[in-house]
Amino acid sequence: MKKILLMSVILGITISCSSVDQGNNRGLGRQIDSSDLSGSGRDSDRDSDKVVKKRVKEIAYDSLKDYYSDWKMYGIDDNVITKNNNGILLKETLWPLDKDDLQKITENKEGDPLLVLSSHCYLRDFATASQMLLKYNRQYRKNPAFWNIMGNCYYLGGHLLKAKLYYNKALELDENYPSAISNLGVLYMREGRDQKALTAWLKVYKTTSFSLTPLANLARIYLKYAYIDKAEKLLESLIERAPEDVALKNDLATAYLMGGNIDKAYRLYKSIPLSKLKQRNIGVNYLLTLKLAGKQNEALALLENMAPFDEGNSSADKRFRDYYYKVEKFVKQ
Repeated sequence: MKKILLMSVILGITISCSSVDQGNNRGLGRQIDSSDLSGSGRDSDRDSDKVVKKRVKEIAYDSLKDYYSDWKMYGIDDNVITKNNNGILLKETLWPLDKDDLQKITENKEGDPLLVLSSHCYLRDFATASQMLLKYNRQYRKNPAFWNIMGNCYYLGGHLLKAKLYYNKALELDENYPSAISNLGVLYMREGRDQKALTAWLKVYKTTSFSLTPLANLARIYLKYAYIDKAEKLLESLIERAPEDVALKNDLATAYLMGGNIDKAYRLYKSIPLSKLKQRNIGVNYLLTLKLAGKQNEALALLENMAPFDEGNSSADKRFRDYYYKVEKFVKQ
């Protein structure tokens, strides 16, 4: 039984996305109509002409704007990073933000247009997003970040082939643009093409030291295929840069657990706040760690206080549910 559970432990790991949702579309709402943005990659786009009739100044790519930091100007609490399990990744992606915080961004009249656009996509407000994409098409047409965001909107709307098209459009402008490469990796994972995903994230790893999301994904794919030493090394280096990131700690503790280092996994889990460990997607492998460490009473006490499944989160995924219930049964034995 122990062997089965340890081999299944990777099911508790989720792939994070650079400016993209994790893939379990949380209530899509209105999907993007393919007619909304048809041909918007062409300079002579007719729909764009209807919106922007006068000559506009093109806005060049600014790599610093790929990293979010000034949440306060959007009315978002300074503790937004610490209250999210993937807090450190909030510098690169919006998916950990809740609906209320995303709404605050869209309501800021002085906000960065691309950040506002991204927020509309994450809110599944595709009608407004489509209008903004058309509005800013000419200004940002030579900016890879714009095409990456367009890809994200299609991804979130369930149009994966079109998402891939626009990620590649971003790479035409900058072949090493990390967000687009990372997001292609996420698409490859969804297609079951893990080797191509690995290649994409390795490319980011080799070309930039700033993007944390693809590095976290690289570590998780190492875990998936039981390259424990590589996963541990990468996760330990990431935690040095983000010592309070709960998701990274959970991944590293999982790596220790898979490698048979139960005591090390236990000590790392003890550094995570109890409120976080009560979340099933974080606490499931801690339950397993407690059981294997001979601390069954502690495991049973935690089991009694586990939060319910969040239907709008990846923790509600069927494969994860099955894994969680296997661990629960094992703990109770």
